[in-house]
Amino acid sequence: MNFRRLAPTILNIFIFLGLLCWFIKPAMAAEQTQNYYSGPVSSIGSFVSNIWNYNSQSISYIRELIGSVLSKGDQATSSSSDPTSIVKADEINEIQKIITTTRPSLEQLASKPIVKQLNNQSSSADLSDKISKTQNIADSLYGSLQNLKSRSLILEKKWSTLNQKEIQSELTTLSNIFKQDVSGGDTNIIAYSGWLKTSWNNPILLNLSDQALAAQSQINNLINDISLYNSAKVDTFKPALGHIQKLDGLVGSSLATSSDLNLFGFIKKTTEQVALLDKQIQEADKILAEYKSDPSVDRTQSIDKLAAQVISSSLVPRVDQFPFPTTSSKIITPVNKILSLKALSDAGRRLLTTNNGQVITTIWLAEVNTIHTLVVNPNQTPQTASLKFALPPELKMEQIKNHDRGLNIVFDSTEDALIVSGEISLNALETRSLTLETDNIWNLNQEDIDNLKNQADELLGYLGNTSYFSQAISIKNQLGALDEVLLKQKQSVTPEEKIVTFREISIEINQVEEKINSLRSLALNAQNSGDVLGYASGIHPLTLWGIIAVIIACLIFGVIYISALRSEFKLNRAGVLPPPESPTLNHARPRYHHREKSNHRARKFTKIITFALIFGGLGSLGTSLILTYGSQVPLSQITAPKPQKVLGSSTEKSYPYESRLRLPNSGYITVHTAPLLTSPQVTLLTDTSTVLVFKSIDHWVQIGLSNDDQSKNWWISDIYLEK
Repeated sequence: MNFRRLAPTILNIFIFLGLLCWFIKPAMAAEQTQNYYSGPVSSIGSFVSNIWNYNSQSISYIRELIGSVLSKGDQATSSSSDPTSIVKADEINEIQKIITTTRPSLEQLASKPIVKQLNNQSSSADLSDKISKTQNIADSLYGSLQNLKSRSLILEKKWSTLNQKEIQSELTTLSNIFKQDVSGGDTNIIAYSGWLKTSWNNPILLNLSDQALAAQSQINNLINDISLYNSAKVDTFKPALGHIQKLDGLVGSSLATSSDLNLFGFIKKTTEQVALLDKQIQEADKILAEYKSDPSVDRTQSIDKLAAQVISSSLVPRVDQFPFPTTSSKIITPVNKILSLKALSDAGRRLLTTNNGQVITTIWLAEVNTIHTLVVNPNQTPQTASLKFALPPELKMEQIKNHDRGLNIVFDSTEDALIVSGEISLNALETRSLTLETDNIWNLNQEDIDNLKNQADELLGYLGNTSYFSQAISIKNQLGALDEVLLKQKQSVTPEEKIVTFREISIEINQVEEKINSLRSLALNAQNSGDVLGYASGIHPLTLWGIIAVIIACLIFGVIYISALRSEFKLNRAGVLPPPESPTLNHARPRYHHREKSNHRARKFTKIITFALIFGGLGSLGTSLILTYGSQVPLSQITAPKPQKVLGSSTEKSYPYESRLRLPNSGYITVHTAPLLTSPQVTLLTDTSTVLVFKSIDHWVQIGLSNDDQSKNWWISDIYLEK
């Protein structure tokens, strides 16, 4: 192979590659240009302009790049032995393990009831079914009594014309109507009246049952007398007929009004009472919703109007102690008053739902972290109420601040919650309110949310001058839930809403904590990648393969085009060369040959430069777009990176050491069971000034009030320690 022929080709290839690298370099720097470009991208032209302007920084960029890689190498070398570096692999693994084990419990907690009654009381939702069944019984009784009354009147009228056997047969038919059971169930007059007596605490229904039993008893006595004495006078039938007529009057008809003292009147009155109670509950919910939309508006007039309606129509006896203030604080807030009114209406529904004279309990949550229990004895005789309900599973024994006497609190492994129980003695028609106060564990401090944001910003700033910055930005953009957490918490009005919201946002924060831990993993990778290959390892695979594809394509087309230029040059040169010299003629050597050769080389070099400019520019733009969209990070969301720094203290303290606390604006510090914001809460620190620090993990410290508390595993955020 003739090296002389290959030399121009090799030279042209090197020239092309040099130009290509010069023009492709801005594309390789496009991602860094995005980081330093803080304004909006108005067009592709402005984006390309920023890339080209980056050429002026080429020398300083390379110097900074090399310095960054070398500094990262030094940092990685020192981080293996320096315990104060930004992150540690064992801490990342420990935090991730806590996050993984905490999330299932948070998800299960979201579906659990806030307070669960365990004494099998009927719910208010059963009231509509009870009224519907009563209506069906009334219709059936009306039909049966019409038949019974008609036959009884005919028997009385024809008594003197009938023989004893005919009278006995007709009396037996009347007796069977009382206890007839066609369908195999308790569908006769006696069974129906007995169900009404035991299901409703009402004197009308009690009298109805007594009249049915008395009428049947009188008829059965007449049948026995005829069997024994073979005779019976019509006067002996009149008492039974009187009970039947009273029974008919107590049942009434569908035309009865709510003021009529019969079964149909009772049903209409009860239906109206239920509608009124439901309306009162809806009005209470409406006022609470108005408080939620605008808490600054004074709604005292609306609350007082509702209170007058509820108390005047209340089915709860002796409500003179309304609105049942809390045990210790005695604070009656507007929201608490509305919740108490709503509880009274709900207690009325429960009184209508339960069986005759049974004690009912209504439980509701109030502000100031108080759980109320309303116990009502609707009977005319003293009774004992058996209380048993489960507290919210989040509560621990240490978080119970105060409770009324007679309430016992123990942990139940079956319910996995604290159980409140007690035997409460009640006088006739007595109503009592029992309270239990707890710590406020369903609230997040602003400082804790800000701390999570600061952690993400610090990690992002550390990763700013590394190849992991685009991945860090992508993770950071997924932390938007933090901005909505406190807003959701603020919009919750009732204690039930606050607990439900807290459970929901705890799951969201747990996901945020996992994202932040992912940033720590990237920071650890940045610490450990101390060479050029480590710098390139953070490039997205799509970006890397895109760069390779663009370079290979440009190289192939460049070689093909240069080969074509060489072929054209050879043909042109062959066409302009003079014929071989004749031995007889001595022609003068053409003087234009050198000039044409020089012009042709200039044109060829110009074409090569033009080609390199075109494909280099296309390669630069293509690589820029690949870098831009390969990272999947919108330009508008990328901010200039912060200067690289190593986080953490440079000095290590020996454990345990004493530290002073700094209380947040809320006035308390939440203590957790693990170094995680969504881990279970243990207690609140309100008046503690100093603590002992036993251990630190990331932004968390294990604390105690004495050396004996190390086994308690108490954790707080380190932002509450005075620096």
